[in-house]
Amino acid sequence: MKKILILIFSLFVSINLFTNVYADNTQKVVDEVDYLTDEQETELNNLIGDYISKTNYDIVIYLTDEVGDYFNTYSEDDAITALADDYYDNNNYGIGDSRDGLILCVVFGEGTIGYNTYTITTCGNSCIDTYNDRALNRIYNDVTYDFSNRDFIDGLETFIEDATYVYDNYDDYHYESVVVSDSYSYMNALIPALFPAIFVGIIAAVISFFVLKAQLKHTGVSHNAVNYVSDRHVDILRSGEIYLYTTRRRIKIERHEPNHSSSSSSTHTSSSGVRHGGGGSHRF
Repeated sequence: MKKILILIFSLFVSINLFTNVYADNTQKVVDEVDYLTDEQETELNNLIGDYISKTNYDIVIYLTDEVGDYFNTYSEDDAITALADDYYDNNNYGIGDSRDGLILCVVFGEGTIGYNTYTITTCGNSCIDTYNDRALNRIYNDVTYDFSNRDFIDGLETFIEDATYVYDNYDDYHYESVVVSDSYSYMNALIPALFPAIFVGIIAAVISFFVLKAQLKHTGVSHNAVNYVSDRHVDILRSGEIYLYTTRRRIKIERHEPNHSSSSSSTHTSSSGVRHGGGGSHRF
C-alpha cells in the first residue's frame, strides 16, 4: 500500500512538472527597456501563472523600443501588429497544437518612432474566439486609461485581469441578451381573472346608477327662457380671443446609439503564415 501511494505521488509530481515546463518554457514578461523592477516582474509572472492555470491560454507581455524596420516598412497599425505577431511566432509562444495565447506588445517611442503605442494580438482558434473584437475593445479601453495616466504597472496588471475577466464572462461578449415573453401563457393566466373583475364592475356600475338617479331633483316643464337669461348686458365694443383648447406638438429628438463592437473576431495572417486576431495601433 505504501509503495502504491509513493508511486501515485511521484506520478502526480511528474505531471505537474511537465505541465509547468510546458506552460513556462519561455519568458512571459520581456522588458527590453528595463522599465520594470524585479519585484514588479515577479508580481506580473505570478498573475500570468494564475491566468495560464485557469484558461490554458498563453499570455505574454513584451516591452521594447527597438522596432527594426517595422515602422519604416508598414503603416502604423500594421507595423506594431506585425511586430507583436512575429515576436509571438518566432519565440514559440502558445499552448497546444494551435498555440493558443495572446500578447501585449508595448513600444516606447523615445527617439525611435516618436510616440508610444501598443497592441494586443491573439493566436489559436479558441483564444481568437474568446477575445473577439468586443472583448478586446473592453481591454483596450481599460489599459489605455492606465497608460495615458502613466500608470504603466497598473496597465499591465489590468491587461491580465481583464483577460481573465473576459474568459470568466464569455457569454457577455458573444451573445445579446434578449427577453422573450410567452404571450400565450400570459393570456391563459389573464383570461380567468378577467371574468370576476368584469362581473364585479357591472354590479358596481348598476348600483351607482340607481343611487345617482335617486338623488336627481325633478322639475316641471318651462315654457319660456326667462330662467336662463342673465341680467348682464352684452358689450359689443370689447373683443378678445378665448382659447378653449391648447394644442401641443411634440417633436421626437433622434438619439444616436453608440456603435457596439462586433461579437466576431477580426483576423489577419502573420509573416510566417499563422492566423492571429486583434492588432491595431493604440497610442498613449
